[in-house]
Amino acid sequence: MHKAREAILVLKPVTFRYKPEIDPEKVPQFGLVAEQVEKVNPDLVVHDHNRKPPHCSLRSGNAMLLNEFHESLINRRMESEFLTMLKSRNRLVLTFLDQDIFCRFARTSATFTHFSAAVIG
Repeated sequence: MHKAREAILVLKPVTFRYKPEIDPEKVPQFGLVAEQVEKVNPDLVVHDHNRKPPHCSLRSGNAMLLNEFHESLINRRMESEFLTMLKSRNRLVLTFLDQDIFCRFARTSATFTHFSAAVIG
């Protein structure tokens, strides 16, 4: 499925209208160019008696597209969960740094106050 997945990503969907004798209303259609599909996966192309590739077998193509969509969805969820975990971790680190800076400032301030009292007083 990995090779098929990479092959499907190379294909460029197109819009087209059938000739008036096939579809008099000329409704816009969406699909793939059979010659391009044949280059990446010949099994998806149905040939006519002249060996011309008139159309693609979209049953297999739809399954491949659905699989690609599913993989993409899983990857997005994993990336989202990872991003959420990183944000939580960053909040904890920033909280720790804020506390550390506050403690250092308090010690420095106390040392400075003690030193000032000894010098002035």
